[in-house]
Amino acid sequence: MSLVDLAEVLGVSESTARRDLEVLEQLGTVRRTHGGVVSLAEPPTTRLGFADRESTAVAAKRAIAAAVAEMIPDAQTVILDGGTTCFRVAEALAGRRISVVTNSVPIAGLLGREVNTEVTVIGGYLYPRTGVALGASAVAALGGLRAAQLVLS
Repeated sequence: MSLVDLAEVLGVSESTARRDLEVLEQLGTVRRTHGGVVSLAEPPTTRLGFADRESTAVAAKRAIAAAVAEMIPDAQTVILDGGTTCFRVAEALAGRRISVVTNSVPIAGLLGREVNTEVTVIGGYLYPRTGVALGASAVAALGGLRAAQLVLS
């Protein structure tokens, strides 16, 4: 991650971010690079990708999704995050006359085929395993949007 992006995400000056990175580097948790930082933490080995998580607890996710979809009236804007339960919410909303904002490629792909559904995709760094766009540009894009509902999972 670049120093500029890190400072923006944290809401601090670049000088403050740089000083904090010096401390984290001394602790051995990050390695500073020219203009940025790289985490030295071991990636979690138990973190499953979207396809693996999407196929677990399907009945429970569909039940949750049906209940959530009932709470969202037509002609509203809803933000759906990239979780697999939110994917099931998107399935339950398919065909409805709503606007959806998402950072999820799977959700955008599903709802993008629907004639009555308007889809806005938030950009950013795309995490291949999850199909979700994150980062400073995603945060900045969300800052200018308004929605009646937000669904996180």
